[in-house]
Amino acid sequence: MPLQEQEKLQAFSEKVIGEASREAAAIASEVDAHKNESITAGKAKIAARVKAKYALKLKKILDEHSFALSTATLEKNKEYLAKRDEITENVLRDVRQKVAAFVQSDDYLPYLEGLCRQVGLIMKERFVVSLSAQDIKHKETVKAAAGGLCADVVQDSETFMGGARFYAESGGIVINETLDENLEHCREDLMVLMGKYLKATD
Repeated sequence: MPLQEQEKLQAFSEKVIGEASREAAAIASEVDAHKNESITAGKAKIAARVKAKYALKLKKILDEHSFALSTATLEKNKEYLAKRDEITENVLRDVRQKVAAFVQSDDYLPYLEGLCRQVGLIMKERFVVSLSAQDIKHKETVKAAAGGLCADVVQDSETFMGGARFYAESGGIVINETLDENLEHCREDLMVLMGKYLKATD
């Protein structure tokens, strides 16, 4: 083969090989890019699965913690309520004993007379005074203290400790000044007071 033809063939071969190499490099680059995209996508999927798994685990932990906290709060509320009731009953027991002692003392009848006198002064119509069974023995003394508008003094089946109820004959006015009622107010005040200091959230 003439030298010139050999040179042409050599040049053609180099050109073909060069084109093939560039094509191969482009294909390889594309494959690498696709592979990197696949790897990135795969990593993203794995990360998403891991995140979802731990999010679920975290939610479970939080739910369990929330339930435990609610249970603990409920138990603590029960403890505080029990303590509140215990303190209230202890205080009221002492108050009842003091009230019972007062009713048996020489100071009680003047107190009862004074109470009936005060109510008698503000009543504008005839009224009835009701007393506990143990106080009905003071009927005449109470009637005299209550004044001219006092129509009668009767026994009250709902009063046990002492004091008096006052009923207007028209039925429009009822004044409850019994020691029983005052003791109940004392209980309510104690509950409010206990509520300020006994709280499960403290």
